[in-house]
Amino acid sequence: MATSMTKLTVYAFGVVLLELLSGRKPISNEYPKGQESLVMWDREIDGLNEQLEEDVKAL
Repeated sequence: MATSMTKLTVYAFGVVLLELLSGRKPISNEYPKGQESLVMWDREIDGLNEQLEEDVKAL
C-alpha cells in the first residue's frame, strides 16, 4: 500500500509541476483533441523531443 501511495504522490507532484511550468490546466477543453489532458500533451511533446534527439545524433 505504501508503494502505491508513494507512486500516486510522485505522479500528482509531477502533474502540479507540469501545470506550473507550462501554464496549462491539468484537463481543459480549450486545446485540440488529444491534448485536453496535460499529461497526454506532455507525452506527445516528450515523444517529439526523443525523435528530434535521434535525428540530431544521426547527423
